[in-house]
Amino acid sequence: MSTKQTSSAQTDRPQVVTDDFEPLNKSGDGYLHEQGKHFVIHAEEGHARSATLHTAHGSIETPVFMAVGTRATVKAVRNEDLIDAGCQILLGNTYHLHLRPGEKTIKAMGGLHKFMNWKKPILTDSGGFQVFSLSALRKLSEK
Repeated sequence: MSTKQTSSAQTDRPQVVTDDFEPLNKSGDGYLHEQGKHFVIHAEEGHARSATLHTAHGSIETPVFMAVGTRATVKAVRNEDLIDAGCQILLGNTYHLHLRPGEKTIKAMGGLHKFMNWKKPILTDSGGFQVFSLSALRKLSEK
């Protein structure tokens, strides 16, 4: 693997950029097992940069727009249409997925990618904001 050291003019911080990334997933478990960098910076100007983030489910060119699939689906848009529109990654909300359909259902269907029928990357946030903002909808018990 070849790497090069660069320096950002804004922060004077060193950055390691890998220019020969080869995604490996020989274990078949859905995780990358390669040593090295999975975030490659292509260009910087001021506070902006373009880069590629490599994941086990595909690469994402940044900057990127993420379609939101709150409960494991982007409302009123087919996956084929998302792909045709250039969608590289979907954003999901863990709290909403916990409420419906629930962890057991997602696990029984083979995981979130299979449940959503989405082969590309998925980013899920914690849902922490919704835990508090939707607190009136929660039911707490001593159990």
